[in-house]
Amino acid sequence: MRFFVSLLLSLALLLTGCHSSKKADRKQKHKTERSTGKTVPKEANKVIKTALTYEGTKYKYGGITKKGIDCSGLMYVSFKEAGIELPRSSYEQSKSFKAIKLSEVQKGDLVFFATGNDKNKISHVGLVIEVSKAKDIYFIHATTQRGVCKDWLSQEYYKERYVKAVRVL
Repeated sequence: MRFFVSLLLSLALLLTGCHSSKKADRKQKHKTERSTGKTVPKEANKVIKTALTYEGTKYKYGGITKKGIDCSGLMYVSFKEAGIELPRSSYEQSKSFKAIKLSEVQKGDLVFFATGNDKNKISHVGLVIEVSKAKDIYFIHATTQRGVCKDWLSQEYYKERYVKAVRVL
């Protein structure tokens, strides 16, 4: 009986974890020049560089390697490479740092989403890699369907599910 309860809980976590149930619209075009003169911590570039090396890696729930990785695992390994320890889950990552306004987001910040049935429960995270002149946010993350990829926050799917942003660096 205990085995079946554990199996059921594991399955529930797998089905509600970092996922994207719809393909995002990738047809949008944006200019990605730097929009502000804000100083971005040098660690941000190291974190981003590490995350970008995982682009194209397939999704694996609980994974933290190039054989398979999930969204919070991507943040975990990218920041760890820069000497910064993050919690392992997107929910815990969202609670561990001070929230910032969307208008204040810069490279290296984290953006959080509620992608499951509960519209208030954080279940997905992405790393901001650029902010366009039009103030749109480009981020890298791991989705169940496309693996590690980059998307714009202005895409309808992500805009509707956005919850908050935090600054780690």
